[in-house]
Amino acid sequence: MPKEAKTTRKSAKSAGKADGGKKKKDPNMPKRGLSAYMFFANEQREKVREDNPGIKFGDVGKMLGEKWKGLSDKQKGPYEAKAAADKKRYEEEKAAYTAGDLWGSSWHVINERTTSHDTHVQSHEGSLGNGDPLACHVR
Repeated sequence: MPKEAKTTRKSAKSAGKADGGKKKKDPNMPKRGLSAYMFFANEQREKVREDNPGIKFGDVGKMLGEKWKGLSDKQKGPYEAKAAADKKRYEEEKAAYTAGDLWGSSWHVINERTTSHDTHVQSHEGSLGNGDPLACHVR
C-alpha cells in the first residue's frame, strides 16, 4: 500500500525569510529607557563578579535579582529616580524623532539607494507639478 504524501506548511519564520526576513530597525531611533533594576544591575554586576570569581553568566543574573529583591523601597529610590529621568529622556527623544520624520520610520528605495520620504517627494516635484506629497503613492 503506497504511503500518502504529507502536506506541510511553511512556518511563519521560513515564510518571512523568503519575503526578505526581519524588518530592519532605524539606527536613528532613540533607545528605550532603562528600568530601575537595570540601573542597579549595571552598577552591581562587576562587584558580583569580583566577589564570586568563575561565576557563570546566568548565575550573575540570579544573584543580582536576589539582591534587588532584598533592597528596601528606600534603597531602590535612587535607581527609580534614574529610571524616571531616563524614561523622560526617551519620551522627549521619541517625540523629536517622530516629529522630525513626516512619514514615521518609512523609507523608500529609489535607484538602489535609500532615501527619506522628503527626498523622494522632492525628486517628484518637477514631474508631478502639484507638490502633493501623497501623489506619488496614489494608485
